[in-house]
Amino acid sequence: MCPGFPCKRPAQGAILSGNNSHRVQSAGLAPGCRWVGPAVADGGSTVSRSVNKIILVGNVGSDPDVRVTSAGVKVARVSLATNWRTGGEEPEERTDWHRVNLWGRLAQVTEDYVSKGDKLYVEGYLQYDSYERDGVTIPTAEIRAREMIMLSSRDGQ
Repeated sequence: MCPGFPCKRPAQGAILSGNNSHRVQSAGLAPGCRWVGPAVADGGSTVSRSVNKIILVGNVGSDPDVRVTSAGVKVARVSLATNWRTGGEEPEERTDWHRVNLWGRLAQVTEDYVSKGDKLYVEGYLQYDSYERDGVTIPTAEIRAREMIMLSSRDGQ
């Protein structure tokens, strides 16, 4: 139990590492309190306590759209379908479509081996953007893949 409950939050950039109680106290925490907010890693950079991770297992909806950016980096875009069932008295199956971007080496592998109907495991993070069409801003959400595993191909190979 923290004797000074509620604990005061330490000052921005305070170093909270190891058993340096004098540092913890100088950061504004009462003795015995434990702060679980941002910490400073050995290299001195702030360690984030947020997570943006997406894992999908689904079927490719169409052949990959592969392009090369103006910087010369290859990017492959794939639509990935995941299915789920609604609850209730008359459950029905629903499909969600996800826009997945694979960059660099993953784009090359996608171009060479992935086609419509393949089952993929994709791990990455969610990225939001927007574009304008006819003066209207359209928000988008897409997954930027860090890893891709081919689970099965449509032609069984």
